Amino acid sequence: MTLALPELLAGSPEQFMASVLTGQAQRYCAALSHRQTRLVAVDRFYRDIMAYQWRLDAIASQMRILDSIGSTDADLALEDEESQRQSALTDCLAEIDAQHSAALDALQERAASYALCSPAAATGCVEGLATGETERQSAIEVFHRLAKDTYEEIREGAREILQVSLGNAGLQKFRAALEHRQDFWHSQMEDTWTAWQEATQAMHRAGDEAVDAWGQVAGAVDQVLQRWQLDPEGLHPTTLQALATAAARSMEAELVNTLGLSGLAELGIHEGDGVLSDDKVGTRPRIIFSSDARLAILADMIDILRSMQALHLLGEALLVGVTTSSGGLISASCTPQACAALLNDIAKDVDPSDAVNRTSMQAPWLLVDWLSDGLIEAVCEAARVGDPLRACALLELCRWLGGIDFANKVRESGSRAKARRGSSPLQLAVASGHDRAALLLNCWPHVEDADWNRENNVGSIQPSWSDGQVADSPTDAGKRRKLRAALFAVRKRLSAAAM
Repeated sequence: MTLALPELLAGSPEQFMASVLTGQAQRYCAALSHRQTRLVAVDRFYRDIMAYQWRLDAIASQMRILDSIGSTDADLALEDEESQRQSALTDCLAEIDAQHSAALDALQERAASYALCSPAAATGCVEGLATGETERQSAIEVFHRLAKDTYEEIREGAREILQVSLGNAGLQKFRAALEHRQDFWHSQMEDTWTAWQEATQAMHRAGDEAVDAWGQVAGAVDQVLQRWQLDPEGLHPTTLQALATAAARSMEAELVNTLGLSGLAELGIHEGDGVLSDDKVGTRPRIIFSSDARLAILADMIDILRSMQALHLLGEALLVGVTTSSGGLISASCTPQACAALLNDIAKDVDPSDAVNRTSMQAPWLLVDWLSDGLIEAVCEAARVGDPLRACALLELCRWLGGIDFANKVRESGSRAKARRGSSPLQLAVASGHDRAALLLNCWPHVEDADWNRENNVGSIQPSWSDGQVADSPTDAGKRRKLRAALFAVRKRLSAAAM
């Protein structure tokens, strides 16, 4: 049957918005991940360039002082030559000390004018741009340690003048070694300088692409919001799924890729650019890519999903992000260390509105609250439809994100959806007659034990398939093997993402 043109076009807006949401959200994540990689490379290359320049300056000083020794009388007594070399070393070390002090002064001056990368306390890896004074001092300390280590090696190399054989032959040999080092560090400098420029350009391109992709996401969300406001029940399931996917990827970016987002706000698009009248210049609207603006877009996504009783799609999209190769930033870049502490606090019933915790943490708390709600609803939905594998996989994700306490909090929490408000996943599974799901939820995380020793772990749950027979049916045995293999695959994927 051939569809008329109006019928063909009827589904186009929904399909288009869904395509934009998923495609641009994935593009946004990929751009942020690439920008993070390039920013780390830029920081590393810059440190290398500084160290190479320090070494080249020191070698120039050594060669200049060495030439002053080489111009002395060839018949100089051995004792006098040793004394002259010692004096030359003293002068050389004094000049190197002066270069060290100048390098530290230059670092302090640069720190006052430019952004610095902030290393993680535990790993030393770059995790964002230094914001507060404490982070800036930590970043400066990293450079100070680099200077200290480099100049210690330089001083050790300068002392080699006392180890070469006496006479002009020994000095010429030492000079040849210095020239070789000079050529080597010049070559390293040129290669690293080129790599630094390329990485910097790639970082800027990735930042521009991320901002552009987010603008596309924001535009699509605005269209979905308008359609939802006109017809609250009229959104297509495809649109809701795409909205959940975009929200999951965006939340991952905010929680675990602060480095990729660092410094991008000023690149954002200004609302109303090009239409400002003279009397409005100087009162430009906020940047679309600001943190507040991104959270506002995310809040719209969450509100739509919650109102449509589809918040479980968010939790499922988060699971897809870590269990497939096409997932989000959590699977592509790093473990979510930024939100683990907040998730643990939620597991302990810490009040997010507490003044101590809200200090500079309002956005993370809001994001983690949305993340928690999405995961709770996803586990509840899996229990309601009788999908024990998905429920257990979601709980494994919760354990990876925030530890066993947070996972148990999700497992025990009641749904906020209207149709099942207050019911926990276990209660939903029991009420729906899904005995296998109920058993596994009750025994998690020891699902392997529950599978093999059902009668020892059922507790108050008496599943209909546990009829006292010693041998399992082929169907039950197959389901058990499938569950064990699938959970192993999920745990393996999560472990790989954490490395």
